[in-house]
Amino acid sequence: MTHPEEVVELDDDGEGSGVETTPGRRLPRWARSRWAVPVAAAAVVLVGGAAGLHQARATAVADLARAQQLASLQLNVPSVFSTDRTPQHDARGRLLQQVQVQVYNAGTGSVRVTPVGTSFAAAAMAPGAEPLSLAPGTGSLLSFVLAVDCSAVPPPSGLVSTTPTTDLDSAPATVSSLQLAVEAGGRRSEQRYLLPGQVWGTDLGEQLAFACAPDDE
Repeated sequence: MTHPEEVVELDDDGEGSGVETTPGRRLPRWARSRWAVPVAAAAVVLVGGAAGLHQARATAVADLARAQQLASLQLNVPSVFSTDRTPQHDARGRLLQQVQVQVYNAGTGSVRVTPVGTSFAAAAMAPGAEPLSLAPGTGSLLSFVLAVDCSAVPPPSGLVSTTPTTDLDSAPATVSSLQLAVEAGGRRSEQRYLLPGQVWGTDLGEQLAFACAPDDE
């Protein structure tokens, strides 16, 4: 008599003797282990984490190098002058003044700088400011034109001197700065750089005050 259900003996791997449950080659013993999937997943996480850590380190190194390059730009005392004996004004009646600043690149990479503004609300950057490209270890003059609202400029303080003073209380209280758009390391950002000259009374604000009040010179 044939029984409706046949008993199949199992070997040590839990499979019937001489009977293949799936066609093709059998999986190796380690792949059939219950730890195979967790171990493989952990390996993937470790590999991905190492790649992410390497990328983070590379980004940090690049950011540090770029920060050092930006900090290596050095600006000299600005010079304000008029290109014409007759004062020139824009359509809004603002006095147009040519400004030149010596910029030196003490870094190890090339930079491209464009003036975009100053620390004075009464002085706006006139259109057409040209960028300046500097190779490492080189310097050049950055030229631009400011449109100055003389009605908002305080009168000159009369602190202009050819010799520095050691009395800090007599120095101008304002600090002049120039806003530059800097391209370095393949990225562009705006940075503010201090302009020297406060101790001698020849800072940018003082020169603009004298330009707006030439009779007080």
